[in-house]
Amino acid sequence: MVLELLQNAMGADGELLTNSDLVDLLKSVDNWSAMSEVSKKVWEEELNTNFKEVVAFLLKQNAEENGTFTTALTGAIEAVNATIGSYS
Repeated sequence: MVLELLQNAMGADGELLTNSDLVDLLKSVDNWSAMSEVSKKVWEEELNTNFKEVVAFLLKQNAEENGTFTTALTGAIEAVNATIGSYS
């Protein structure tokens, strides 16, 4: 279920899709409706950064285990590397 949430939350460019089930779930946990507009913007930026780090970690782990990137997340490799650098 978690992998499915992650995969469905990522666009082709590796960016977090703000209309995904994952974002909706996280909004409900963090009481989105009570946040100010500034807090919402900061929350979204932090979430996107953390999401990219998680994707990079998962890609690295998969490569170490399988010797290659054989996952549905492969489309995010270049976007992640360009944004936060390579973890290899």
